[in-house]
Amino acid sequence: MSGAVLAIEATTSMGSLALRRPDGSILERPLPPSREHAAQLMPAIAALLEAAEVQGESLAAIVCATGPGSFTGVRIALATAHGLSLGWSGIPLFAATTTLTLAAGAQVEAGEGVVPLIDARKKEFYCSRIRGGVEVDLTHEPATLWWNEILPAWAAEGSLVLIGDALDLPGTPSDLPAGVRLAPPETRHPQARHLLTLHAQGRTVGPLSPVQLQPTYVRPPDAIPPKPIAG
Repeated sequence: MSGAVLAIEATTSMGSLALRRPDGSILERPLPPSREHAAQLMPAIAALLEAAEVQGESLAAIVCATGPGSFTGVRIALATAHGLSLGWSGIPLFAATTTLTLAAGAQVEAGEGVVPLIDARKKEFYCSRIRGGVEVDLTHEPATLWWNEILPAWAAEGSLVLIGDALDLPGTPSDLPAGVRLAPPETRHPQARHLLTLHAQGRTVGPLSPVQLQPTYVRPPDAIPPKPIAG
């Protein structure tokens, strides 16, 4: 491996960083709660690089989760990746959706369906249908769906594993259809190390320039600027 790779996952309430050294070893660092990402992300990256004894300018790539997830977290993560790439002489950027990142960490057999569920507030979820196992791939575009739409739409297609932070919310059904199970609690948050896995498998999008690295939004922000009044 020619150089170290930094991964940034800050799109949900429990973010993390991971760094793969040139020798293949991986260092990880959890991020504080999402409300502190803006102030703590850069210091956390600096501390991780120092612990790994890696200079930022020597990175071979930066991999970033692009959402869907927290609008604020997504913006902070991508803005940080933009700034690092520009500041470190154009280090190439790579991207993966948060749903794909979740699926990469699911403990399933190859070919088993995975449905990542990310809290979108308002009793809605960001979700997608992804094949489990090593060869992770999207089979549906991420979409905001309610509980009573997800299971009827996908349970009939085969066995499913539901994974994501939305499973920790009140109202998760206990009477799941046959062939549908919940992922263990410890796997329900996307991890930066799974971005490194996707990148090593060639499953990320890139290389990208800072301008090309864009967020994955499934629905528009709640706050929309008013339209100008004609005349």
